[in-house]
Amino acid sequence: MKKLILSIATIALVGSFAATDVQAIKKNQNSYSYCNGNVKGNINNKGEKIYHVPGGQFYNKTKAEYCFKTTAEARKAGFRASKR
Repeated sequence: MKKLILSIATIALVGSFAATDVQAIKKNQNSYSYCNGNVKGNINNKGEKIYHVPGGQFYNKTKAEYCFKTTAEARKAGFRASKR
């Protein structure tokens, strides 16, 4: 089982999420396949929180910064669906 390590910057970034939401989020900056088929979340250069689902146009290209088990978890954490 992988350990979830949160830096101060990560805690500040997710500070507006409820404590249970933070547990659902896994920070990653190294792997495109990190989410193992789950919902991928990232924040674009405009600061928009966007999630991508398997089969979506950008899912395989998206470098997952956050992983969610469901789209409901992603929305609850303030992410919106990708437009494509």
